[in-house]
Amino acid sequence: VRKGIRSAASLGYRRLSEDLEQLLGFIRKAIQGKASADSVGGPIMIYQISSEAARQGFEVLIFLIIQINLSLFLFNLLPIPVFDGGQIYPVIFEMLTGIKPSKKFMRIWQMIGIGLVLLLLAFTTFNDIRRMSVKWIIFHPPLEGDFLCYYFNMFELLPIVIVILGLSLLVFIHEA
Repeated sequence: VRKGIRSAASLGYRRLSEDLEQLLGFIRKAIQGKASADSVGGPIMIYQISSEAARQGFEVLIFLIIQINLSLFLFNLLPIPVFDGGQIYPVIFEMLTGIKPSKKFMRIWQMIGIGLVLLLLAFTTFNDIRRMSVKWIIFHPPLEGDFLCYYFNMFELLPIVIVILGLSLLVFIHEA
């Protein structure tokens, strides 16, 4: 069905408003601790959802791209130090006190932000891998003493992920 520019713009605005409202609702639930951690995904989930959207057609893929961009836009506004939303706090501090934050403070502020982003990346990737391992175990029931089943238990990989993130953060701190 072909629509005019005016009705297409109206539909686009309505869909964007609905998506924005849904995303803000999820962020609100996450802050309150009411959102499910399973609904958060990382690069693997984005790939899987994008592949499915592409199979469904160009329009579905475009709407998904819009949703991802909207999510990134809002995420960038959150008060995380390395993002735009986190950069406003030192500026507000300077405006209120007349004192410019020191370079050391700003470096620590940025490292905290990078640490938070790395933790979020690890969490979302862990969620993705866990989802994949659950699917693998469901479709490939483990045999007694199955070697692969042991390695698909993602909860045993969590300490390794934490050590890798910790070492990465130490290297970053040492370089700064």
